[in-house]
Amino acid sequence: MNILHITTDYQPNPLWGMGHSVYDTFKSFSKFYKKDNVYILSSSKSSSFHKNIITTAKSVDFNLLSKNKYEIIGNYDDFIKWNYELFNVVDEYIKENKIKFDIIHCHNWMSWVTSFELKKKYNIKVVSSLHFLQKQYDEMEENPIKDKDLEIFNLEIEMLNFSDAIVCLNKSQ
Repeated sequence: MNILHITTDYQPNPLWGMGHSVYDTFKSFSKFYKKDNVYILSSSKSSSFHKNIITTAKSVDFNLLSKNKYEIIGNYDDFIKWNYELFNVVDEYIKENKIKFDIIHCHNWMSWVTSFELKKKYNIKVVSSLHFLQKQYDEMEENPIKDKDLEIFNLEIEMLNFSDAIVCLNKSQ
């Protein structure tokens, strides 16, 4: 079984709890499956953290992700473009390495676009973990993408409807 974790934030130096959560999940799965069967798909900052990491190029990240060291999303529309670039990278990886992923572990709406494209193309099962819902982001004082609430909410609805399983991390979800 080959498992692909898709995340926007990963080691080293994750910005949010999500990066730590993905790493802990990676380590847990690696105990039950051969480490060679557990993959991470993320941004270029993670490219040499450990084996089986598939990443976008630094130039793609520089153009589409936040240039602020402590942010991932600079511009929502660019971030969505980055997700499609992430899909292109893993799609090429799948073709070149003739690998079949059995499960995608998607980490909230930020990984959904890539996960959904892979699900459609390769019929891969998707397990989505919720870290925050957009309604929870609304409570934050510094929400950098508040004007995109409806788009994000719609991505979350799509994720809830089309994931094969959902993992909720707290009662409010």
